[in-house]
Amino acid sequence: MKNRKIIIIILIIVVALIIATAIALHYVNTGSDEENTITDNTYDMDRNETELGIREFPEEKVNEITEAEWLQLRQCANEYFSVINKNNSAYFGRDADNNYVKVIDDNTIKNNIYSLLSKNYITENGITIDNVYDFVDDINSMQTYYVLNVTKYVNTNTNQYVVDGFLTQDNNNTFNGEKILIINFDPANELYSIEPVNDVQNIDEVEPVDVTIDKADNNEIPSVLANQESMAIELFNTWKAMELAYPEKAYDYLDDNYREKRFGDLEGFETYIDTQRDDISKLSAAKYLVNDEGDYTQYVCQDRYQNLYIFNINDLGDYTVELDTYTVPTDTFINEYNSSNDENRVMLQIDVFRQMINNYDFEAAYNLLDSQFKQSNFSTEEDFENYVRQHTFRYNAVDFGEIDKAGDVYTCKAVFTDLSEGTYEDETKNGVTQYEWNFVIKLEDAENFVLSFDISQ
Repeated sequence: MKNRKIIIIILIIVVALIIATAIALHYVNTGSDEENTITDNTYDMDRNETELGIREFPEEKVNEITEAEWLQLRQCANEYFSVINKNNSAYFGRDADNNYVKVIDDNTIKNNIYSLLSKNYITENGITIDNVYDFVDDINSMQTYYVLNVTKYVNTNTNQYVVDGFLTQDNNNTFNGEKILIINFDPANELYSIEPVNDVQNIDEVEPVDVTIDKADNNEIPSVLANQESMAIELFNTWKAMELAYPEKAYDYLDDNYREKRFGDLEGFETYIDTQRDDISKLSAAKYLVNDEGDYTQYVCQDRYQNLYIFNINDLGDYTVELDTYTVPTDTFINEYNSSNDENRVMLQIDVFRQMINNYDFEAAYNLLDSQFKQSNFSTEEDFENYVRQHTFRYNAVDFGEIDKAGDVYTCKAVFTDLSEGTYEDETKNGVTQYEWNFVIKLEDAENFVLSFDISQ
C-alpha cells in the first residue's frame, strides 16, 4: 500500500479541483445553525471593510454598483416589505390574558408606510395616510426580497436606484412575483425613500427624478457591514432562492455552454431542482473564495457537503453560474491534471466520479463507464443509479488506497464514507459506515477516461 504521502498529495489536489483554483477556500460565518457554521475567520481582502450608509457618492451617472450599495439596497427593500406586511409579527403581542392580539394600531402602521414612500410617488398618486394601502402591495405574510439588477442615477439631491428583484414567501419558498422599486438615497443626511413601480417591465424604462427626503422615525439608511464574505453569502442565498422559487430565472443565469451540457434544457434543470429540493432548502454557504480573473471577478461558494456554486461576475447583476468543475473543465483543473503523474490523475478522475454521484448527476457518471462493462452490468442508466444508491451515501467523501498498473489500465481501491456524518440517515444502510470500491481506470486523451469497478453483491 502506498504510504501517507500519496494521500496527502491527493487531498491537496482534490481541494484544487473542488475550488477551481490554487487558493484554499476561506471560511465564512453564515449566521446559520451551529452545524452549518464553520468559523468567522476574516477574509484577506484587497480593500478595507466598509460601513454602509456613511460613504459619499460622486456627482455623476454611475453604471457600476458596488457590493456595498447592493447589500444596502436589498436591506432597504426588505425593511419596506416588512413594514407593509399586515401580519408582521412586530405588530402583534400578548395581552394581559396571554391572548395573541394586535398591539400596534393601524394608524401607526399606515404612518410608517407613508413615511417610507417618496414624495414624487405621493404627489403623483394623491396618497394620504388614510388611503396608503391602496398604493402598496397587499402583503400578508413574511416575504424576502432578492435583488437581480440595479441601475443607478446620481442627481442633485439624491442618488436614485432602480432595482429589479423578486419576492419569496419565507415559510415555503413560494415565488411571489418580480418587483421593480425606485430607492432614493440622501447620502448627506443618510435617509432613504421608496417608490414601487407597477407600470414597466424593464428597469431601463424608468426615468430618473430628483427628489428630497424628509427625516422620519424609520427611514435612515441602514448600516450594513460590506465585505467579500457578505457578498459571497448574498450571491449564494439569492441563487438558492432562485432555484427553489424562480427556477426559470435561475436557468437564465446558468452559463449557456454549461447548462446545455449539464441539463439540456429548462425542463432538465427543473427536474434537477425537483429531485434536490429538500436538500437545497437545508443548505447554506460554508466556505468561499474570490478570484480576480482580469476581465471578471469569480466568487466560488461551497456548502458543507462540498457542492460548488461558481459565480463569474462581469458587473453585479451581470453574471453567470456553474455548479461543478467537471461539466466544463476549468483551466485550473486542466493545468493541474496535465502537470500530474498518472497515479494522481487516476485519483482525480475517481473524485470526479464522486462529485457526479454526490450531485445525483447519474447520467454523467454513467457515461464514464467502459462500454463493455456497461453492457454486461448496467444496460440502463436506471440500473446503474439503483446500484450506486445502494452502495454509496447521499454525500460521499473518498479515501484512496493502493494504485497498481497493468498494461494501459490502473486499479485503485477507494473507500466512500458518509460526508454528512449521519445527517441523511438511511435505514437500508443497516449501520454501514463505509463502502469499498475497486476501480479500473483507463486514461485517454486530454482529460478523458473510462472506468469500471468490481460489482458487489
